[in-house]
Amino acid sequence: MSTMTRSRTQVLREYLPGQTFQHQNETVVKTIWVEAENSGVDPDVLFENLARELVRWQQFVPLKANDDDNDSDPQNRAPSFPALPRFQDRYELKEPYEEVRYVVWPLLLRCVNPECEKVAFFADNQEWARARNPARCDKCGSAREQMPYIQVHVCGNDNTLLVPACDQHGMDHVYLKDERSFETSTWRCRAPGCNGRYLSNMRYQPCGCGMGGGYVSRTIRQEDKFITHTLSFVSFERAPRLKLAKTPGADKVVVGYWLGLFDDYEQALLDAQNEPHAEAAAKWSEMEKMMRANPAFSDDDIEQYRKRVVGETASALAEVTALVPESVCADIGIEQRARERTLIWSGSGNLHTWRLADFRKAADDTGRHGAAAVLDDAELTLSQAGFSDLLVVENFPVALAAYGYSRLGRSPATAQLRAFPPRHRGKSKDKTPIYVVESKTEAVFFELDAQRVLDWLTANRLHEQVTPPDEREHALMEAKATVLTAAMTDVVVREHIALLQHTLAHALIRNLGERSGFAENTMSEYLIPELLTFGLYADTHQEFTLGALVSLVEHRLAEWLDAAREGAQNCDWDPQCGRDDGACMGCLHLSFGCEHYNEQLDRAALFGSPHGHARQIRRGFWS
Repeated sequence: MSTMTRSRTQVLREYLPGQTFQHQNETVVKTIWVEAENSGVDPDVLFENLARELVRWQQFVPLKANDDDNDSDPQNRAPSFPALPRFQDRYELKEPYEEVRYVVWPLLLRCVNPECEKVAFFADNQEWARARNPARCDKCGSAREQMPYIQVHVCGNDNTLLVPACDQHGMDHVYLKDERSFETSTWRCRAPGCNGRYLSNMRYQPCGCGMGGGYVSRTIRQEDKFITHTLSFVSFERAPRLKLAKTPGADKVVVGYWLGLFDDYEQALLDAQNEPHAEAAAKWSEMEKMMRANPAFSDDDIEQYRKRVVGETASALAEVTALVPESVCADIGIEQRARERTLIWSGSGNLHTWRLADFRKAADDTGRHGAAAVLDDAELTLSQAGFSDLLVVENFPVALAAYGYSRLGRSPATAQLRAFPPRHRGKSKDKTPIYVVESKTEAVFFELDAQRVLDWLTANRLHEQVTPPDEREHALMEAKATVLTAAMTDVVVREHIALLQHTLAHALIRNLGERSGFAENTMSEYLIPELLTFGLYADTHQEFTLGALVSLVEHRLAEWLDAAREGAQNCDWDPQCGRDDGACMGCLHLSFGCEHYNEQLDRAALFGSPHGHARQIRRGFWS
């Protein structure tokens, strides 16, 4: 066994156990093990994300041909993974070192002499070590080279090529007439009397896994011979996340912070935990009745007294309850990403954040009047595009976790997901490893204008506005509360808001172009539809950040938004794309980084439904 060094991210993406690759010294090798230490990533967040991934594999229902009412039984296409959350303790989270342990494999070699080309097979490194001069052909003395081919099966097994023996001469003169094609290459025998006689084509031996089908030949360079499955997730510090999750009243603080009722969520959380709300509320209830019965007190007077008696936080919490039903607060308050949005917008955990106002102030302070004008235009374009807020994060904490691998396919419909092999000794004995690398990256978050969303829902007959918002105080706050309540209580509204947000995220990524220095296949999305918020982050897992997204927002935001609007309007596959799903590889699909595997997308959400489209959206958000 030998070792080599690669960066941690390279190890995680390309060199985990089971991977076969060509070493820089041109030999073909297989990773046996990677050294790793315990990861400090938050296990609750990782396992919540992993459980969501495993549901697709462990509860896969295969479709039957010509069966609209599919009644197939669920199949577990990830049998080597302990079920979550029940067996969470059977996993271990490891951060790989930069050291990869490997062996030379496969040990199927051929003579480089074109007149000979005899094939030789060694079962393992021990047999290789026992052989006399194994690097040389025992027939003609020429050097031997590895054959850069292996066989793999959809279950995850791999094997060397199956070499047939000549019925007269055994393996002594067998060679592969290599046509650089698995379909036309043939095994032959060069022995006197055979003279290159055909023995067989490249045979696909059966696999004993029970899934059926035979092994399939692959070159060492083909990617589908070993597909690493990874997931990215936000990796906040555990303490503030748990505090938001466990503190009584935190659900109302999360909602109130989004509504704009709190400037300091941490102080609000502390007050919510410590104040005797019931006593204060009862005391205020009696006072309010008396004040409202006295015409000398205006509404502003009553509001001021309420803050004195009940306190700023209690008053704000009471307003949360008045705007949003307690059941809705409770439901959204337990959502992981709703809490994380609070942490992001507050700059928790030393996040370095920028708003457009921060960029504008920096431009004014340094006398960059041209930059200030650009930012004014960006703010106007942002509003016209239907967004009410934007936040850039320089050091967004993300983690990349490799949890398994498959061969010949990425989905349960075509392959089986395999866990990485566990250690068989020590504290990690028989625990399923999940390999994790944490890093800081750049992100930009958009918040949809709640009133624009309400108008869009109303125009499409998905929601009825009772009172025009412009006739009421705190219009934006009340619009946000209305949207949140509708999204959490009406499945159809929730699905359409999620569709709109997801489509916008893809439109922005697909039309990023060269503006940021990040290609679209390096960007990932982070969706919080109930709170009208979504983020886009560079999923590169480097050891440093380039400041590219920060620069993009500061200097070219309006250009980016205009390009997204224009680029999403048409597709090379229209009118078929528009009539069918309204999204395809020609317009909105992403190769990587989509949380929903390119589902729940439709350009009709932005521009309205074309004739013949299954989903009826009368008015698009960008119409």
